[in-house]
This record gives sequence, C-alpha cells and structure tokens, in this order.
Amino acid sequence: MSRITDEFRILHVDDDPALVALSAELLPQAESRLTVETMTDPTEAAAAIAETRYDAVVTDYLMPELSGLELLEKIRETCELPVIIFTGEGREDVASEALTLGANRYLQKGGDPSTQYDVLADALVHEIEHARAKTSLQQYATAVESSDDSIYMLDTDGAYVFANAEHLSRLAADGKIGAVDETEVVGRQYSAIHTDRDNDHITDTLQTALERGEAITEEYGFETEDSWSYRTYSPVFDPESDDPLGVVVISKDITQRKRMEDHEAFLHSLLRHDVKNKVHAAHGYLELAEEHAIPTDAAEYLSTASRLLDDSMELIEKVGTLTELTQQDPEPWELHTVVSSVVDSYRSRAESAGIELSYDGCEGQVLGGPLLEALFGNLVENALRHANAETITVDCWRDDEMYVVTVEDDGDGLAAESTESVFQEGVSAGETAGTGLGLYLVGEIIESYGGSISLDDDNGLRVTVRLQAV
Repeated sequence: MSRITDEFRILHVDDDPALVALSAELLPQAESRLTVETMTDPTEAAAAIAETRYDAVVTDYLMPELSGLELLEKIRETCELPVIIFTGEGREDVASEALTLGANRYLQKGGDPSTQYDVLADALVHEIEHARAKTSLQQYATAVESSDDSIYMLDTDGAYVFANAEHLSRLAADGKIGAVDETEVVGRQYSAIHTDRDNDHITDTLQTALERGEAITEEYGFETEDSWSYRTYSPVFDPESDDPLGVVVISKDITQRKRMEDHEAFLHSLLRHDVKNKVHAAHGYLELAEEHAIPTDAAEYLSTASRLLDDSMELIEKVGTLTELTQQDPEPWELHTVVSSVVDSYRSRAESAGIELSYDGCEGQVLGGPLLEALFGNLVENALRHANAETITVDCWRDDEMYVVTVEDDGDGLAAESTESVFQEGVSAGETAGTGLGLYLVGEIIESYGGSISLDDDNGLRVTVRLQAV
C-alpha cells in the first residue's frame, strides 16, 4: 500500500525511553502530519534506517555504542535523509561538527516541553519539505539534461539562462559554439549565437508568450541548416512578484519527418501528373475510336470506360485537394469573389441542362483559403449532377460571428439512410454516383477552416455552410 503523500514518517532515536515516549506524544500534537516511531538502541536504528523509508530522523548526541554523530555519518554514506540532532549537549564544537557532517539542524533540549516540541515539529516539516523540493528539482534537472529534446531558457532580454546537453550538442554540431559546454552560452545573447532571422523570430515569439502568459507551439525551419523543429515556448514568472523571468524553450527535431512529408508530397504530385497525362491520352484514343463504325455493345463499353476515366480524373483532383489541406492555415478571403467565381464557372453548364442557377451576391470576408472554391464548386457540381433539379439557388448572409452560405435545389433530395452518411469517405449511390469523395472533401475543407456544414432534405436538398467571419 502506498503511503499518504502528506504524512511524514519520523524516527526518533534516544537512549532515554521516557523522552522518546514524550516525543511520540507531543510531536503529532504539534503537527498532525507527523507520525513518530521511536528507538532507544542506535545500532538497531541504523539497521532500520537502511531498510525502512523515513522522511526524517531525530537523534540524541550522547548514546552508548553509537553516538548521534556516528549515526549521522552512517546515514550520510547512503542518502540525504534530513537529520536533526536533538540533544542536551550545548557545546558549540559539537554543534559545529554535527553541521559539518551533514546534520540539517542542531537543537538543544530544555525549557518548556510544549514549546520545545513545537519548535522541533516546525523544523522537521521545513526540512522534509525542503528535501522533497530538492529531490524533485534534481529529478527534473536529470530529465532535462538527459532529454533527446533541445531544452533551454532565455531571460526577458533574450540571454541564455541555461541549456541542456542536447541543445549544446546541436549548437556545436552547427559550428555556432566551440564546445559542448554550458559556459559557451549562459549569459550570452541569443542573437550572438544565431542568425538575425532566427533571433528576430524567437524574440517576437518570446514576447508573445510572456504577454499571453501561456505556452506557444510551432514548427520552425532554420535558415542556415536544412532542419526543422517543433518548439514549445513556456513563459516563466516569479511565484511571489509574478514578474516575468523568461521563457523555457523545448525544441524537438522533426527534420526527418518534414523530409518524409516533402518526399511524399513530391511523389503524390508526380503520380497525379503522370496519371492525368495517361487519362488524357486515353480520352483521346476513345474519341478516335468513336470515328469508326463500332457495334452497339462495344460503344456502350467505350462509354462506360470514358465515364470511369472521368471519375479517375475527379479522384486525382480531389486527392490532391485533400493533400493541400495539411499545408494551409486559414486566412481572410473575400467570400463574394469565391462564390461568384464558382457560380459563373457552372452557369453555362446549368443553362445547357435547362437548370436555373442563381446567386444574388454577398459582401464580407471569412477565414478560409484557396480550397474554398473547391468547396463550393463541389456543392454546385453535386446539385447539377445528382439532384435532377430545375433550380439551384445560392444564398449568403452574415449571422453574428459566422457567414452562412446555402446551396439549395428543388430536386429529388437524398434517401433517408444517406443523410447521415454522405460526409463519410467513399460514400456514393445511384446511377450518377462518382468517386464518393465529393461531400467528404467538402466536410474536410470546412473542418480545416473552423466551419461547419449541415443538410436539410425537404422538397429537394439544402446544404448550409457556416464559416468564421473576419
């Protein structure tokens, strides 16, 4: 069973049975967290300390067989357990020797027992809490020093306060310092070691973290090396005055991951380019085949092949769009410019199909990106291709902190079982079914821009998109 963390286990060693019995009675009264065990034989006490976990030891000075100082020496051979010499011996030389050997306190017996044990209880609690804090700090320092991450602290002026071995190793490997030695950086300005670009960036981020009073994370690419890091900037404040002391930076090397991402993006781009070329060539040959007399059954086969090639091209484009989602952050975009461009691009197709496509305009900016056009294009495309509608209406208005855009048709609507699943990857149905990525792609784009989408399947289909207003 684990010990209660706020309970302090004390061993009091004294050859006077009456005195340790008094200690066992009065110390818990003075401080409820203290649990006192007592021993009158210092030799047995030394063995018990070696085998049992105590939070502190109180020991007399003059005892038979083993003195308090000799017991202290045995304890210090193995651990930093707090030890208080509690004795009637008042000589300064004894007190000096006890402190030299590593005693935490030297208290003299005498006076009012209640007051005396109050003082002893306070001393025990102080020394135990100090020892625990020191242990925690040592454990933290060990973890920082042995970490594979680069960890360092800059003060509010941008000077190094400390740096772990990993950070020093990276600086030395880059030729920015001469040796893996903390004296190479502590007290020096960040700007004296790093490039102007790196310094300007970290200075701005450090200031932002201190102003916000919270941690900031980012991916950062270094100017002078082909390397990337994932950084966390954590502001540090004085616990008493709340004045800013600086920022602790933890930097994880993600260079290999970024290189793999870049390589993967290149391969995707290459694959899309080559496959699109081959699909384009296949379409050309199908058109040439149509110039010849072909049996009816064969013509149907060729028509199906043409449709599958169209689906393949659509799939290529949409996979490329999904790949782009991971490479963009939302930024202000003019909503009317995007929506009007989409409507204009589909207007002739709608007229050819005898469908009325209308849009009255909308002014304002939303958080988005280049994929907004793909988003609304997919919605209009789906209505034209699948709805069997006579009218498609695009509306737009502002609703508090959001802009609302609806694409509504008077077509067949969706099957009841499809309403909840159309945003899932690969879902498609019906004779006009495509790749199953259309509305899934729409959902992914909207989510990446911090918006939402909903469907209303009543007398046709109304798709409602909500995007954050700027």
